[in-house]
Amino acid sequence: MAKKNNVSSTKKKPNWPLLVYLPFGVSLLIAYLSTKISPDHFWPIFIFGYLAEGLLIINTIFLVYYIWKKSPLFLYPAVLLLVGFRINSSLIQFPFRTNLGQEANLKVMSFNMQMFRNGGSDSVKTNRKKLIDLLNQEKPTIACFQEFYSRKKKITDNNDVVSDMLVDSAGYPFVYFEKIITEKRLLQGLCIASKFPIINKGYINFRTTGNFSLNACIFADIQMPQDQVVRVYNLHLESNRIRPQDYYYVDEVTESKENGSYYKLKIIVSRIKKALSKRAKQSEIVAKHIQKVDYPVIVCGDFNDPPCSYPYTTIRGNLNDSFTSRGTLRGATYIGPLPSYRIDNIFSSEKLQIIKHTVLPNKFSDHKAIEAEFYLPGPFQ
Repeated sequence: MAKKNNVSSTKKKPNWPLLVYLPFGVSLLIAYLSTKISPDHFWPIFIFGYLAEGLLIINTIFLVYYIWKKSPLFLYPAVLLLVGFRINSSLIQFPFRTNLGQEANLKVMSFNMQMFRNGGSDSVKTNRKKLIDLLNQEKPTIACFQEFYSRKKKITDNNDVVSDMLVDSAGYPFVYFEKIITEKRLLQGLCIASKFPIINKGYINFRTTGNFSLNACIFADIQMPQDQVVRVYNLHLESNRIRPQDYYYVDEVTESKENGSYYKLKIIVSRIKKALSKRAKQSEIVAKHIQKVDYPVIVCGDFNDPPCSYPYTTIRGNLNDSFTSRGTLRGATYIGPLPSYRIDNIFSSEKLQIIKHTVLPNKFSDHKAIEAEFYLPGPFQ
């Protein structure tokens, strides 16, 4: 009888500190993997990417706790956080930065304008003026706009109202406005405005993926001083189209026998799956295009995905992220009804030294404008 008691008393107790940690550690590892696995192959993995910020904080808390308890279990979160260092740094940054001792000579802005309709259709003219005021205040050298909305002065006229405003009222003599949607006098698309000459420009049509898309990417080769050329990409990846503000429901359901929240949820999930697949393919197209460029590049745009995602990682490649280099805290840019994430980015080649990253506190779009300041060797005005 005593022998049986001995056997039962020697049974190992569950390692609760480890068992409690494992779900969070494994989830963060899957979030890291979501940056390498295309949602086109396995779409549910994107969920872990959206949870990455919270998982990073929880894993850091476990690390501190294990160190405080002098437990060897600290190795688990420590190794995991070290493996994912590049991804972690794109999620959260701390404001402890040394001064580079170099003044910027190039400022780039990226801004999703929400078609100037934040506040309703009656606010279009007001928001146009707010944009001009913002540009005159910030004075970016190059400005990239997504969901850029304007109208022709006349149906037969190639000139549009807002492009002329950029030239006449904001001091941008070189404007490339690619009209993705044209309906009589109404125009919507992507725009690059520059204080330096645009010597070449182009349009990357995402519809070549075989899926209908109202999103696209444009680029402009800008002639900087001392015969330097910088290529600027301005992109807008596929939207999830689940918000009331979305104007383009391609697969909108018009008739159904099913009712209730469950059916609505199925519609939302279906739209998200399609958008994830499209963004994955669109990011691959843009990344391949960038790889063929011989001179420095700047990539601006609305990615519609957080940093811990396949599209972000695919397009960034070996480029530097202005937020990772000089940003602070979360740097969230989306301010719509869904949780706020950093879905707008500015990437750049190594030759462009990143001096500053700023998220501007504007209130006339469902996105915040972002700015990156660079030092590019050469005599600038």
